[in-house]
Amino acid sequence: MATLSGWRQLVVEGGEAADALANDLSMPMGVAAGTSNNAAVFSRFDRSTGQMIFYFTPAAAHVGIRFGAAECNQPTRRDAGMLRFGQDLDLIERLFGNSPEEE
Repeated sequence: MATLSGWRQLVVEGGEAADALANDLSMPMGVAAGTSNNAAVFSRFDRSTGQMIFYFTPAAAHVGIRFGAAECNQPTRRDAGMLRFGQDLDLIERLFGNSPEEE
């Protein structure tokens, strides 16, 4: 059995639902980013299902929990998608290493 990494994942329908969630995350993620430079949310649109997948880093897990995000393993850099919330320029390298497109 794989050990979970502290990451959280929330899957929502694409389009308006995803936009609404991103809007709702704005304030709590601003607060979280002020307390930890590792607090971030990534998102990726899955064309095959029409769903948006949001990934919350361990430092942002408490925000994800408030929105019903489930525990998950750390995604690869490619699977994580785009950085939606997070401030530190070195964040992606710290989270995924020097080769962000591998795995």
